[in-house]
Amino acid sequence: MSLDGESGSLDSGGQVSLTNAKGILSSVNIAATLDSKTLTTLKKTDNEITTITFGANINIDYDLNEKQKLTLTGITTLANLNAAAGKHKTLFIIGDTVDRVVTLPTGMHRIGAADTGNFTVLANKRGVLVLDCIEGSLDADIWYAYTEEG
Repeated sequence: MSLDGESGSLDSGGQVSLTNAKGILSSVNIAATLDSKTLTTLKKTDNEITTITFGANINIDYDLNEKQKLTLTGITTLANLNAAAGKHKTLFIIGDTVDRVVTLPTGMHRIGAADTGNFTVLANKRGVLVLDCIEGSLDADIWYAYTEEG
């Protein structure tokens, strides 16, 4: 068995061992038969933080790393890509020397504050945007919260 060129094994008790394995799993629950043993559930862990390249329009891809970092150098509009029930995204946002407006897709639900469809990242501040796909793949199925350092 291999995942991105690394090795793994299946012992007689049906336990899977992976050595130095790294890869993207597109599903949290995977059913597969390995040497007559069944792997019924495999939970994805994602500890990497990848950097998103700044642009006036940015796609937040739910199939990529769960944790991502974005440094703002202008105003931006976010769009959801590959959203589906149960997917989650954490975006660490770093502001530059002036206040920046981030616009979100219409229909998303904000937690903890009035939903205006956007939020402002204050100059020289860092914040966290958390996105959760609750019921489906539409923008209206996504709940979010944004908080910023004081």
